[in-house]
Amino acid sequence: MNEPVPPHPEPSVPQQSAPAAPRTPSAPPTPSAPPRPAVPPPAAPPPAAPPPAVPRFAPPGGRRRAWRFGAAAAALLLVGVCAVTLAGRNGEGPGPGPGAGDGPRALPGSPRALLLDGVSGRVEIVGSHDSTATAEYLPEGSESPGLVRLGPAGSDGVVPVRCAVAPGGPYERCGGRLRLTVPEDTALTVRQESGEIALSGLRGDLALSLASIRCTAVGLRPEHATVSVRSGSADLGFAAPPGDLTVESASASVALRLPDGGDGYDFDSDAASADVRIALPSRPDADHRVRLRTTSASLAVLPAGG
Repeated sequence: MNEPVPPHPEPSVPQQSAPAAPRTPSAPPTPSAPPRPAVPPPAAPPPAAPPPAVPRFAPPGGRRRAWRFGAAAAALLLVGVCAVTLAGRNGEGPGPGPGAGDGPRALPGSPRALLLDGVSGRVEIVGSHDSTATAEYLPEGSESPGLVRLGPAGSDGVVPVRCAVAPGGPYERCGGRLRLTVPEDTALTVRQESGEIALSGLRGDLALSLASIRCTAVGLRPEHATVSVRSGSADLGFAAPPGDLTVESASASVALRLPDGGDGYDFDSDAASADVRIALPSRPDADHRVRLRTTSASLAVLPAGG
């Protein structure tokens, strides 16, 4: 039996494309110059600001505001000055009280008798026709003025003087440079341990107890006075005859200058190892009595002005 023969596939004929055109060789690339950096264009200058318009005349409202501001500032300044002045008068300001640096300041009250107990340094007390006492104080070793105040009066009516280095105290004995101006008829008691003291123009009674000190006094007019000088010197000048005067000196040099007493003085002298010279006439019945107690010291009683 004959098997059928499969049909023989026809051979495929490859399709031929059109021949490509021959390639023309290109010229070699030309080397290029390196690129230049980009330069930014110059910045244009900013436009000039137009000048501010200045009005020829200030508006009325501006004038009123400026005037009100100036008036308010002047009022505030005046209030501040007044506050500082009042605080200084009351001793409550930033500066200390009566001190050498800021001038004399008034002490409150009108004491008839003052006590300076245990003071040292330089003390100056001046009698004045004014009815107010003033003080200046510079503590020892300080460049800033200190404070001075009056303490409560004792049973005898004597008012102590106290000093402080700074505000807030403590108030103690005065040591440094103290200057008091007091009514001329103020009674004065001074106990000073060292330094110097100067008195002038005092009419009130005096009680001075001085040690290691130099004392000068001029224009004194007390009715009663007691002066004790130990280890120092004193020159006591009276402008009016005292009614009763006692001078005690020990290891000191004292000059007592008395004016003409009219009927003279009743001198009572007691000396031990001392040099006492009295250049004024003595009358036992004179109204002006002078007691001299001198120990290991020199004492000269001279006419005032001599």
